[in-house]
Amino acid sequence: MQTVKNYFKPLLKRDVTKPKSGYYFSGTKLWFNQFEVFRRGSEPRVVDACKAPKATIQALLDKRPTICGLDLNQPQIMGIINVTPDSFSDGGKFLKLNDAVSHCMRLVKDGANILDIGGESTRPDSLTIDDKTECSRVLPLIKRLNETNPDILLSVDTRKAYVAKASLTAGAQFFNDVSALRYDPGSLDVARDYA
Repeated sequence: MQTVKNYFKPLLKRDVTKPKSGYYFSGTKLWFNQFEVFRRGSEPRVVDACKAPKATIQALLDKRPTICGLDLNQPQIMGIINVTPDSFSDGGKFLKLNDAVSHCMRLVKDGANILDIGGESTRPDSLTIDDKTECSRVLPLIKRLNETNPDILLSVDTRKAYVAKASLTAGAQFFNDVSALRYDPGSLDVARDYA
């Protein structure tokens, strides 16, 4: 017999005074005293925090660990670099390696903490490209940035396990998959192996 699992989402607030029954979320000014509870096959319901498991509450009170040195208790800025001919916002502008590097340096100067490098457009009606073509777009930039600016955190924006693995091996620290690891069955293994 399979156990039905509950999923607890804190209902975060900030605009009113926290009651005594409330908890501050991860050392921030946000607080909660209720959860929305989800269970497969049932409608969500709202419960008071005192009805949630103590381990669930404690996990939300603990300060978030850093990831690659980033403090996730405050917002971080991600700069986007599309090395594609057809992305909707800047397709074709950064196909040349030196142009892409210059754009990256501008983004860092303007405050980006992470650079997200994408080699395949995901705009509506865009064409899927093969792994080799996508790697030929993203890997030179990842390698160059690692050689010249090793302190910059890099993310690869790809749905493909092969491209993710090659990019992480080349020096990217993050794997950003817009399909939530559903497009390529091997992506989950890559995420696990490089966690």
